[in-house]
Amino acid sequence: MGTFRERLSNAYGTGKLLIGAAHIGRRATGAMLVPGSNQQPMFGGATEATIATGTMLISDPVDRDLPSLADVAVSIYLSKTIPASFQPTGCYTSQTNYISPLGNFSAKDAMPVGKIGDD
Repeated sequence: MGTFRERLSNAYGTGKLLIGAAHIGRRATGAMLVPGSNQQPMFGGATEATIATGTMLISDPVDRDLPSLADVAVSIYLSKTIPASFQPTGCYTSQTNYISPLGNFSAKDAMPVGKIGDD
């Protein structure tokens, strides 16, 4: 059992970023999760949060039973309109970003993929 926190940044944003929901689960393959592994972190005890321009948000601690170097997927639902120039980024990671069609799919074990972007 281990404890983790999600760290989300709006360092390069031009306005506030509204997080409608976030989840983390163990990735099976592609945009699929291991069934039953998806868990919702909280932000100050709430499921939604706002990240001000140029700042960062850290989730409340979450206890997870993950093996070392597990392949995890973080799903984030941005609940308001975002600019067309928005791009997910990851520091010091090798990752694939899956961008879904409109809607909140963060709690799903299978993400409907609208676009794939490699970092």
